[in-house]
Amino acid sequence: AVEDVRAVVAEHRWDALAPLLDTAAVGGASAAMDYPWALHLLAHIYNGSLAEATALWKRVPLVARKASDVHAVHELLQLCWSRRYSDIWAVLQLGVSSWDGSLRPLARALLQRKRAELIEMLLEAYSTIKPSKVASMCGLSEADAIAACCGRGWQLSIDGSLLLSPTRAQACSQGAAPQVPSLVHSS
Repeated sequence: AVEDVRAVVAEHRWDALAPLLDTAAVGGASAAMDYPWALHLLAHIYNGSLAEATALWKRVPLVARKASDVHAVHELLQLCWSRRYSDIWAVLQLGVSSWDGSLRPLARALLQRKRAELIEMLLEAYSTIKPSKVASMCGLSEADAIAACCGRGWQLSIDGSLLLSPTRAQACSQGAAPQVPSLVHSS
């Protein structure tokens, strides 16, 4: 099982890591003093399995919870549950730079995945949005936020103050003002 985990980590097959570690934990590997609790928790977060990560946290021995990497990943789990995005980026960026071995590349992959997911959610939710809002919510500079949105078909307004969705940008380029449905019925 240890060799399988090493292979999955070496190949950066992050989606496969949590199920593999789940199987290893059920098989008794979690009783070992060097069990990779932080990696296991982070793998569940990566897969978007916050409920499973929380259940796993409840099984983490008290002595293991005191380890700085396990504590940091648990903090990340709490931030993900509460959707405190700006804090999530801070913890992940710290993880990318300072966590142990196999946690760093997984933290980097998680940061990229979460950022892409959030940008997609913002782009679905808004027809216009300020670049500064995207930047603060996604842990990016304004220039990087603009590049990320423009790379998904959005356009920057002429004055640079708003990002316009592809449909909104098309309507503006054709000179049409966006139509707002009437909520008042005229008789």
